[in-house]
Amino acid sequence: MAQVYKTIIVTAALVSSLFAQEIIEKPENTTVTVGSELTLTCEVSSPDKAIFMWKEFITNPIGEDIFVVQPDNYPEGELHDPSKYEIRDTFDLHIKEVVTRDGGRYSCELFAGSKGAAEIIVL
Repeated sequence: MAQVYKTIIVTAALVSSLFAQEIIEKPENTTVTVGSELTLTCEVSSPDKAIFMWKEFITNPIGEDIFVVQPDNYPEGELHDPSKYEIRDTFDLHIKEVVTRDGGRYSCELFAGSKGAAEIIVL
């Protein structure tokens, strides 16, 4: 049986804001297998004042929100699909039971800033 490979690209954005927020730990390149769990790290310097989101670019080229938090709903935020995703350690994105269709680009973003990227391969 042939193996199917799909790529997940993870992007992290750094921000200069009124609160001097920045992403101080970005997601890293990772290879995962179908059926495993995956946590994408994104540590923010001032999480309680952040306007922050995780987005995925699998089905929509402009991105779909997975998790959005603003100062008025910190730390709970708004999680798009709690059966698929969890937020851990403030802003780390945990994907439960990875499937092939989870391949694609994910972005960890503050309100504005520069970007970094990591690639995750799903085997």
